[in-house]
Amino acid sequence: MHYIFDRSSANQTESFIHCICTLPNMQQLDLSHNEYHLRIPGSARRLRKLDLRGCNNVSGLPKYEGKMNGIIAEQLHRLPYFSVYAHGTECWSNLYLLEPINPWRLHIEMLENVQCTEEANRINLSRKQKITELTLEWTRDANRCVEDMELLRELVPPTSLTEFMIDGYSSVDFPGWLMNISNYLPNLGRIVMWDLPKCTHLPPLAQLPNLRVLTLKGMENLEEWNTTDSTPSGPMFPSLRKVKICYCPKLRIKPQLPRAASWKISGGGNLLTSWGEIAAHTGASSSSSPVCTHLLVQYTDVPMLQWSLLHHVPALSHLRIEFCSDLTSSPQLTRALHSLKSLKLAFQEGPMEWVGELKSLQHLEIQYYWKLEELSDNMRQLTQLQSLTLEECSSLTSLPLWLGELASLKELTVRSCNAIMILPESLTSLQELTLYDCDEIMTVPESLTSLQWLTINNCEKIMTLPESLTSLRRLSINKCPKLEQWCEENYSRWNICEDYCASPDLQENDEERYDGLELVRTLSAPQLLSQSEFLPDWTTCSSVMMEKTSSW
Repeated sequence: MHYIFDRSSANQTESFIHCICTLPNMQQLDLSHNEYHLRIPGSARRLRKLDLRGCNNVSGLPKYEGKMNGIIAEQLHRLPYFSVYAHGTECWSNLYLLEPINPWRLHIEMLENVQCTEEANRINLSRKQKITELTLEWTRDANRCVEDMELLRELVPPTSLTEFMIDGYSSVDFPGWLMNISNYLPNLGRIVMWDLPKCTHLPPLAQLPNLRVLTLKGMENLEEWNTTDSTPSGPMFPSLRKVKICYCPKLRIKPQLPRAASWKISGGGNLLTSWGEIAAHTGASSSSSPVCTHLLVQYTDVPMLQWSLLHHVPALSHLRIEFCSDLTSSPQLTRALHSLKSLKLAFQEGPMEWVGELKSLQHLEIQYYWKLEELSDNMRQLTQLQSLTLEECSSLTSLPLWLGELASLKELTVRSCNAIMILPESLTSLQELTLYDCDEIMTVPESLTSLQWLTINNCEKIMTLPESLTSLRRLSINKCPKLEQWCEENYSRWNICEDYCASPDLQENDEERYDGLELVRTLSAPQLLSQSEFLPDWTTCSSVMMEKTSSW
């Protein structure tokens, strides 16, 4: 066809395909991977097999009766993803191709192209009991032939569903089956409602006994979430574990908060400021407070002083704050965080003095705090702090000597803090030190006599290690050519066994950051350093890893 048709001429393809289909003995036609606009004529019904794989510009597909096993279409070969297309001036779309299939996962997109509700009714979605994950997606602001609620009324999911996502729905209200969701979807464990700009209320989600994860995103006009929903006797949301609410700026939750352990609030000012008034209006006691232990707050201009939410989560142990413009705190607010064990601050600019008042804090991460010039002196009150991570703090020129006063501090990680030139000699209790991409650090402190694990990655100015690391049990060196050379020269007499393994600092879901296996040399310690007078007495070191920067 490449030399027969004009790229833009659908009429030519329709006429040519019609001629082929009307040949007396024609049974199969392969049009796969054709880049032209193909308009399929009605005469294609005569074929036993029509192959349209790789054809992304097809229109006029005739409305087949019965099973469509003879059509091998790109849309079906892309399953679980299925794109709805309207066929020219015809009064139907390709949605009917889903009638004979029953996959375990199905994602239907571009539902705005459905031409009539009968098409949705015909595919009998509710009878496809193999489906456990379903996504129904409309394109936002696209023209519709059928109003979204009318179409959704016919797309009743099967009762087997455990995960359901609705995306781009533009109606204000929901059909009856969704407002009686516990009867239709009793096994639902996860629901995502994404980009519903006109929606003003939610289905009665508290009726779902197995709901574990709830995500609401891009619902600009959602003003109230009634968490009771006329729930029969029994607790609300008995299985709920995680709630994510993103860009629902008007949303308030009444009369009570769902008891979920993990919350994410992104771009939602009302959710941060209205919790106090909710408790006041309902007389909520501490026994009905949410069992929120993990909270992530992102992208809000509301000052932290106004986050009344923090006064009503007494069990909060992990707090993460990102991209928030004003972190000014108060004594009342820091007292409310009396249970906090872990704090992560990222992409911030404001003051940090309040952090030193969190006396129960055990883990602190400060990331992308580019204007941070020094750690606040009152942070020396963090006597329970066990780990400290500093990443991308480009204005931080040094670490304070008082870090050594924190007797509980066992782990220190410094990443991409290129203004730091030396580490304090006071870190005598430190057991684990990780240095990543620190261009100016030249030495490892001699005082690290308790250090057991040392990782140095891309710190090219570090050329040697001190002799005082007598407690070291594991060493990982990567992209430090001079240090690697020093290690190789000084370890030449050791009994070295070579093996291939992944980088020791490789974490879960970090595979994309690691570009292959490195050569790792493992040293067995018992018979080591008695042969060398100038090396440190690392007699307890069980493994030393030198990850080669050059290909081997």
